[in-house]
Amino acid sequence: MKIKFDRSSFCAADDCVSHIEKKKLPSDMPISELLKYTATYVPLRKNSVWRITSNDSIVVFGYLITDSEGNTNIELSVEETTIKNLSVKDVYCSYFSEGRFTYRNGKSGELVEEYKECDSLLEKVKRSYESFN
Repeated sequence: MKIKFDRSSFCAADDCVSHIEKKKLPSDMPISELLKYTATYVPLRKNSVWRITSNDSIVVFGYLITDSEGNTNIELSVEETTIKNLSVKDVYCSYFSEGRFTYRNGKSGELVEEYKECDSLLEKVKRSYESFN
């Protein structure tokens, strides 16, 4: 199956060249293997999370979580199946770091942290997706 990969930018000037890549992958590839493959496509940075979605961000396949030591773990959000069974045509990777959930209030100057109740960056990413949808 031909799969189109795309991702968000993670730093300034990262989007000077298109991130889109098209790859031919076996239709019987398990989703967990697709996520492992995706880890070779995105730039992995310490203390970050990539949310992996497909088909216009309707389906969240899982997350690539990189800790402070640079170790990356994969968390599936769907039951293990093949890319064919999920009709995967495109994969979109959204980058998150702690800075994504912290901003300064323009009026008061106060530092605001979204999803303070969450214990981890991954929880914040999940919560932000739930709030959006």
